[in-house]
Amino acid sequence: MMSLITKLLDKPTVTAGASSAAAGTRTAFARTMDHAQALTELFQVELAEYLDFQRRRGAYMVMAVVLLLVSYLLACALVVVLLAPHTGWAGALLMVLSANVMGAVILLLRAMALGREPLAPATREELKNDWQCLKLLLKGNAKS
Repeated sequence: MMSLITKLLDKPTVTAGASSAAAGTRTAFARTMDHAQALTELFQVELAEYLDFQRRRGAYMVMAVVLLLVSYLLACALVVVLLAPHTGWAGALLMVLSANVMGAVILLLRAMALGREPLAPATREELKNDWQCLKLLLKGNAKS
């Protein structure tokens, strides 16, 4: 994507009967609007990607919560129901509880492994470049 300064400094086309300054101003404004439109479209694409990423993370979190709820219900059921006499109270309770907790931990670790993704990194970088270009352009105009 072209930077704003490159777009603004391209040679403007002068229309018949119009002054060079007015034509240059119209051209610079039109190019600025084109650039703003391109940044808006880039931001929309990045926002859609970010929302998709957050939906996946949310799905993993929901699955982990469901498994934790199942763990709690199974633990309660094990307390209410007399468990198999072969394993004893503690053995049966620990086996079911540990299996569900391990499943929940795996899902939580998987959700955390997705990491953090910044919102609209290319748009932010483009805006930083545009800001720097505008500062240079203003400095150049102030010296003239």
